[in-house]
Amino acid sequence: MKQGDRLYQETMLRVGRGGMRGIDSLLESGHTGIAEKHTVLKMITYVRELEQELGINIPKATEVQTEGTIKVRDGNMEYWV
Repeated sequence: MKQGDRLYQETMLRVGRGGMRGIDSLLESGHTGIAEKHTVLKMITYVRELEQELGINIPKATEVQTEGTIKVRDGNMEYWV
């Protein structure tokens, strides 16, 4: 991953330049894969906080009980109901 990549740019728009300092440091040191992992984590954290503010309750992937639920595929999204 590079600073010009879409994932980086979209995350920076949401968490700000200050929130990307640690990721910038990893990229400068040449750790592109781990920087991408941290960027994804920042984006997920941002989305979770936004969901909480809006009162949207979506279970974490580890909390999904597959028994008694139906897997729904909608385009490239997949969720349980």
